[in-house]
Amino acid sequence: MLTRDLAALYLVIAAASAACVKRGCETDADCANGYACLPVEQASGTEQVCVETSCRVDEDCGGVGVCAMYSHFNGCFTEAVLMCTDPAGECAADTDCADGEQCLPVDGDTDYASLSVDVPLTCATLGKSCASGRPLVVGEEVRAASLAARGDWATPSEVALPDAAARSRLASWWATVAAMEHASVASFARASLELMALGAPPDLLRDTHLAAMDEVEHARLAYGLVERFSGAPAGPGPLSLEGVAPATDVGGIARALIREGCVGETVGAALALAQSRACEDPALAAILSRIADDEARHAELAWRTLRWLVAERGIDAGWADELVQAEVLALKEALDDGSDGLGGWGLLSGTQAAHVTETIHRLLDDSIPT
Repeated sequence: MLTRDLAALYLVIAAASAACVKRGCETDADCANGYACLPVEQASGTEQVCVETSCRVDEDCGGVGVCAMYSHFNGCFTEAVLMCTDPAGECAADTDCADGEQCLPVDGDTDYASLSVDVPLTCATLGKSCASGRPLVVGEEVRAASLAARGDWATPSEVALPDAAARSRLASWWATVAAMEHASVASFARASLELMALGAPPDLLRDTHLAAMDEVEHARLAYGLVERFSGAPAGPGPLSLEGVAPATDVGGIARALIREGCVGETVGAALALAQSRACEDPALAAILSRIADDEARHAELAWRTLRWLVAERGIDAGWADELVQAEVLALKEALDDGSDGLGGWGLLSGTQAAHVTETIHRLLDDSIPT
């Protein structure tokens, strides 16, 4: 995996984005092997989605346990699995757990784990995260500036205008995107300091600074869309830098690089490409396509940096590959509130966005040469 080149990365992104434009599912035939089309309660109501499953009825469990659905709201959408209960688990229901915990089939670090079939039930408190791309993370907090009424950040847009309700929702969504893109400038600035501390070669430092400049332009485009859809000046307020400091240990640097760069930027590029393909407005599609291209280059930079850490700074390739797989599964993020999205305006539904990360995981795990 760590020898992946730019062409292979684009294959991952293109395949994942092409797969995501189908809405939810109607029958099991719409889902991949090992998944079933089942109703799952989302923030906006019950939605038919592809659910990973190892059983359909109690008889499938061979007389050991029962076939049950387990679900968790991860901050963006509700993920679910259908599986046979395992008597060896530490719990059988939420009532067996402490306050704030759920009885869930969790395999791995519970801060970021996703639900998995055929694992013992565990009392867990799962984290919630919707950040995409390369956010500014301080501890476990995603840091971003608030929205401010200012006119010096927005790039004017000629994107068409939908009805008032859609404009309001799009303005809110793009305000979140703009804040994340703006904060990514700081994330790359911190990354450049970490690379210098490790004695990185000049091409990595140069491209890291160029990526930060891309993020400035992404933020300006996004704030321009906020202004277009809201009709009001938009830009970032002050960004709190309390606690923001470069890491000094190579393991911590590698872990953040994998989560925020290799995984976050790859998923962000795939989502932007999928959004551009779903978008019916040419001007908006062009903006999303540009963002997708830039994020793909940023992802390639992250993979290149990780290869250097493996070759020159002693990071174990097997550990890195395992963390990549875990982070992709953990992300499964959506760029809206779990509703049906806004179709021709490039706003994917929660199911579509989740399918992007599922497809990326499958391709990284099985299809791309290592």
